[in-house]
Amino acid sequence: MGATDETKPWGRQPQKEQDLLVARELRAERIKLRLQHVIAVIVIALLVGKAVALAFPGLPLPKPWAHLADIPTLKLVGEALMYSAGFELAYMLFTPGPDEAVEPLIVGLAAAVLMLAADDPIDPWTILALGVVIGLLFYVRRRFVIQRGGDQIPSASPDPGKDELSPQQGN
Repeated sequence: MGATDETKPWGRQPQKEQDLLVARELRAERIKLRLQHVIAVIVIALLVGKAVALAFPGLPLPKPWAHLADIPTLKLVGEALMYSAGFELAYMLFTPGPDEAVEPLIVGLAAAVLMLAADDPIDPWTILALGVVIGLLFYVRRRFVIQRGGDQIPSASPDPGKDELSPQQGN
């Protein structure tokens, strides 16, 4: 009996190391999701505060909330999306491959579009260019990134006439 691939230094990682890596990735994902939930709650609170400030202009609000009516809504949401994308990119550092970078880039660029759309005057060429880049990232995501779990995005179809996104047999 010779050495197997699992015992060779250039072979697969031992099961213990794989389990440790999976555990770290799961922990990092839980932290990321909690931080994104905190961002969502803060955004909802800010949007409700902004709605109250706009609906009742004479209402005395606490100092941090008083200027909410002056901040464009798209800018508020865009900044929150940027923080969320930042947490998503930080999470990518705990995963084995760079494939997790595509979606936060899409979210970050969408946030930039929202923030630019909130500016006055709007620069349509910049927004158009960012929209094209977002479209290209969606193409890259669909064509090259394989997601974990049951939803798989095809990497390269062996049969160009076959639609790999159609429902599979035996679902």
